[in-house]
Parts: sequence; C-alpha cells; structure tokens
Amino acid sequence: LWVPERFTAVSAKELDDNWMLLYNDMIEESNLYIIVWTAKGEPSVDVQDMHLVERLKIQEQEATIYIQENEQEQEYMLLWTSSDYVVQIRGSVTQEEIVKIAENISF
Repeated sequence: LWVPERFTAVSAKELDDNWMLLYNDMIEESNLYIIVWTAKGEPSVDVQDMHLVERLKIQEQEATIYIQENEQEQEYMLLWTSSDYVVQIRGSVTQEEIVKIAENISF
C-alpha cells in the first residue's frame, strides 16, 4: 500500500464489518484514514459540507472525490467500491495523492 512518505506513524483497527488504517504526519499534525467495509457492512458516509470534485474510475470501478475546505486546511475524500468492498480514503492529501493511494490498494 502506497501512502505519502510524510505519514510516518500508522495504527490499525478492525471491527465487525470494517477495518481502518490511520496514518499520522507527526510534523504537520495531519491525518490520513483508509476505511474499508465488507459487503455485510452498511456504511454511512457524511458528505455534508463537502463539495464534489470529480467522478473517475479507479481499478475499473466508479469512484468519487470530494473536498472539504476551511480557513485552516483542506481535506480530500475518495469513495469507491472494489471487489465487494466499499473504500473511503480521507485526509490531508492532494487530489493526486488520494488517487494514487486508491490505485495502489489491492484485495
């Protein structure tokens, strides 16, 4: 799994129908979340206060990129379904980085 080099710390959490990787950039205090739900899970993803940036294909499946901006920071979120999983990637990354992360996830 590729993530930007600035994210130096990682922790993992596994729940009943999903798992999450949390990456931290200790210098800039920013985070990157990768959450994956199984087909049994019914994710609820809040896109309120986010703006649609682009619809594209990741690994031949439809994906959607959103952005949330405020005065201090901007955060991208990518949602897509791959191999019976629903994937959410969200964090203080660029649009190019979030796409590269998704393109490098394999199941």
